[in-house]
Order: sequence, then structure tokens, then C-alpha cells
Amino acid sequence: SDVCSSDLETLDELFDIATALGSQPLPAGRRVGIITNAGGPGILCADACEAGALKISEFSEHLRQSLRTTLPPAASVTNPIDMIASATPEQYRETTATVIASGEVDAVIVIYIPVDRDDSTRISDAILAGIAKGRASGGTGIPVLLCLMSGVKGQSPLRIASETIPTYTFPECAARVLAR
Repeated sequence: SDVCSSDLETLDELFDIATALGSQPLPAGRRVGIITNAGGPGILCADACEAGALKISEFSEHLRQSLRTTLPPAASVTNPIDMIASATPEQYRETTATVIASGEVDAVIVIYIPVDRDDSTRISDAILAGIAKGRASGGTGIPVLLCLMSGVKGQSPLRIASETIPTYTFPECAARVLAR
């Protein structure tokens, strides 16, 4: 939904929470990994997570090295991971899979801001493939929420196999839902 209030005043936010609860496992802890192609929304998401008593995990050197193998030198491999605007579908897939399977987070929020509208479907498909790969590599109990900042109101959740990935328009919405 496009509206998120910190005190659950809106029916939209209640629906967002119900969607996440009905489609994703509960996080085992409060450590959150954030993946984005734009630093600003990543910081907004991190701030909203911390305001909701979630912890932005500090990644180990091993995980940061693993992320460096697929990301460009200009990318930030700290948390939030800023893959930069030129992030490719392959980089989204590998980064998402790596973070989910790392054992260093209890939940993941993936943010995508379209740079080229023609890439939106390819990026969404790559994120789904990354979730599947991360699940197959041991990240089965990690909830994943997606923020597609496309400006399209009422975005539908994405589906992979039998799993539904809740999708939000703003990073703060995903963070608040996860905090609840």
C-alpha cells in the first residue's frame, strides 16, 4: 500500500501486515539485511527498521568479500548494500541469494528503483530467482519483503513456487511491517 502510519491507523497497513504474516516465516531475530540499487531509500529503510527496534546487521568480512565478487567496485557491501543504480539482474539475483543464505540476517528487505522501465520485469524475475537460490542454500526461515518503487499504486505481491513475496511501494512500509 502507499500509506503507512506508525500507529496502525490505516486498514491498508493492517492488510500489509496480514499479507506478510500469511506469506513469510516469522523472523528468528531482529537482524535485517537491506539490498538496494539506491542509497537514499536504503537509508530510509534502515532508519525505519531501527525506529521499529530492528537491528541493521553488520556483515562479516567473509560476507562482504563474497558480495564483492559480483558487485562493481563502486558498490557498498556494508548494510544496507547499495549495488548502485546500474545494478544488473544478475547482481540482484546473486546478492539476494548470498544475503538470504548467509546466516547473518533474520530478515531481508530488497529495494528496487527502476532506472529503465524495460528492466523492471527482468529485475523482479532476478530477485525471485535469488530468493529461490537463497532458500535452496539454507535460507528457508528468512522472511523476504520487496519494495518496488515504481510509482504503481496497489502493487500485487510476487510469487515464486508456492511462496508469496509481499511487495511495497515505499521502503519505510516494508520496514514497519517487518517491525510489527
